[in-house]
Amino acid sequence: MVVGDANGNGRDAAGAELRQLVPGRPERSFLYLRLLGDALGARMPLVESGWSEEATRALYRFVRGLPEGWQPDTRVADEPIAYAGCPSDPEDGGPVASDVEAVQAIFDQRCASAPCHGAERASGLDLRRAALAGGEVIGAPSREVPGRALIAPGAADESYLVCKIEPGCAERAQGTALMPVGGELGAEERAAIRAWIEAGAKLD
Repeated sequence: MVVGDANGNGRDAAGAELRQLVPGRPERSFLYLRLLGDALGARMPLVESGWSEEATRALYRFVRGLPEGWQPDTRVADEPIAYAGCPSDPEDGGPVASDVEAVQAIFDQRCASAPCHGAERASGLDLRRAALAGGEVIGAPSREVPGRALIAPGAADESYLVCKIEPGCAERAQGTALMPVGGELGAEERAAIRAWIEAGAKLD
């Protein structure tokens, strides 16, 4: 349950803001997210080892069921894991992260690391943390659809940014593409962004 250098290669992990395991929060756990896709680095495991979707769901339930404040060197580590309240599958409902750090990790890896939405602002939109905090995105009008906010706090369906990342959205401006350009976000990544916006798009 440590931050950074997840691979032991001397470099911070792509998801350095995340911890390896966060009790009760698989969607904030670097280890679990690496099993879902390549947003935070090469998808794990790197070699064919017999790992299955069932194993990923088991890890999800294990982390979700850990008591809050769990530490391996405290008495709470001996408490039974609360599996009863966990969905059997990450897609079976249950709360989705509304944490800005998880959302920012997605933006940083999939959107702001390229010229499009990073320092070069090739698209005119900056999705780095400073831009979000500076009011350039949250509540700001979209350039493609000026009458619609990029991010409308509390209203994911009204947020143009959500339309830009949802494959089925028919309301994108004519002639514009699904984002990100390098390949669509995974369902869990989109759900995390939606949940953050629905919770008010808070930055703390």
